[in-house]
Amino acid sequence: MVKRWQDFLKERAKQPDPVFAPWHHVTKAAANDFTPAMTEWLNQAAQPGRFEDGADRINRRVRQAFLEEPPTALVDVAGVYGRLLADINREWLAHKAAHAEATALPDPVDEELRQVLYAAGTPPTLTTDEAKKVYGRDVRNKQRDLAKQIESLKATSAGAPPRAMVMNDNAQPAQPHIFIRGNPGRPGPQVPRQFLAVAAGPDRKPFPRGSGRLDLAEAIVAKENPLTARVIVNRVWQHHFGKGLVRSHGDFGIRGEAPTHPELLDALSQKLIASGWSLKTLHREILLSAVYQQAGDDNPAARAVDPENRLLWRMPRQRLDLEAMRDSWLVASGRFDDAMYGRPFDNITDANSRRRTVYGFVNRNDLPNVFRSFDFANPDASDPERPQTSVPQQTLFALNAPLVREQARQLAADTTGQTDPSERILDLYRRVLGRNPSTEERELARNYVTQPMDEGKFSPWERFAQVLLLTNEFLFVD
Repeated sequence: MVKRWQDFLKERAKQPDPVFAPWHHVTKAAANDFTPAMTEWLNQAAQPGRFEDGADRINRRVRQAFLEEPPTALVDVAGVYGRLLADINREWLAHKAAHAEATALPDPVDEELRQVLYAAGTPPTLTTDEAKKVYGRDVRNKQRDLAKQIESLKATSAGAPPRAMVMNDNAQPAQPHIFIRGNPGRPGPQVPRQFLAVAAGPDRKPFPRGSGRLDLAEAIVAKENPLTARVIVNRVWQHHFGKGLVRSHGDFGIRGEAPTHPELLDALSQKLIASGWSLKTLHREILLSAVYQQAGDDNPAARAVDPENRLLWRMPRQRLDLEAMRDSWLVASGRFDDAMYGRPFDNITDANSRRRTVYGFVNRNDLPNVFRSFDFANPDASDPERPQTSVPQQTLFALNAPLVREQARQLAADTTGQTDPSERILDLYRRVLGRNPSTEERELARNYVTQPMDEGKFSPWERFAQVLLLTNEFLFVD
């Protein structure tokens, strides 16, 4: 704030200034000449009409304040101005309280002083960002708490309007510099915003628009840069087949693996660009292909030539990830809510939560243990491929989680209309596994649900429904 006042006073000294004329006059005098200079000014100011017009005009209230309190040092001059401006501020607040519609003080002399405090560009008039820099710690902490409450209300209130986060350029973007040895406190030469030299080549041009974000985005998806389309196609292929056409999903460089089907990768990349980057079109192209629709049956002759199934002579078996697993349990029990859009729900393991798992809330700073147990991707970094582990926590969750037990209970309840145990077993198999049980499976299931057991809170039929929900046939896709 001191620096703002210093700059302000220097700027006001460049032109006639009715308010700060005394300040400018005495600050030009040497320290040992201060009192004579001030006395001379006061004597001149006491003469009627001396400073009423022209370049030497002085605000009448300022002159009166100095006549009442003759200063002997520069600090006294500052004190006079401080008390005078404080008085003006109190008068303005009282006037505003009595006249809510008022935009100025009625006396032009007083209003001239009020403008020092309230006009745009004056030291006390701060923008929001400037004000935050001068907050005390208590005010700053309170401001942050209130801001968090506002953001929480926007995120959780049922009445909050839907909104999307957008990026806006500053009116004057900061000019980037090379940081010497990576130290932001030692800026080096200025560098233009432009694309990476390793990708753009020696003829690259600086980005001409604002911060360059839009130019960067357009360069990333340009037809001359096929890498982006190839990476996207590879990720989508990986989603459907477990492995991408390029096995090193996070490395397309010279140290990564070569694609197993380079022509296919290029063809799908070209179709993605031609479709306007439509992922739906890309998914449809893959899902309608013969390679996706083939079975996962073994072929000894093909396995002898390609044991890793790199050439995709059969559909690779894949375990459902956490999101698909939870959705599949809900679909099997008939409790799946496929409504689109809306706010996220808090707990995907809540037995009463029926929405699609993709709408589950993910707190990057506090990831639930169930997410970690089921190899959930790290939300803090780019993760080209999820690990796949088999740990006891996964089985314990499936056996004991209220979410899974509730779906089993619902399945058993929905089939109570079948009086014949065999028909009820058939119904459960069709609901969960989408097929009829074999004769051996039907007999095993009948023996299981009819044998004496301590039911407790879970009936034999509910236990049997849970068994089906936990089978490899249900949790793996062939």
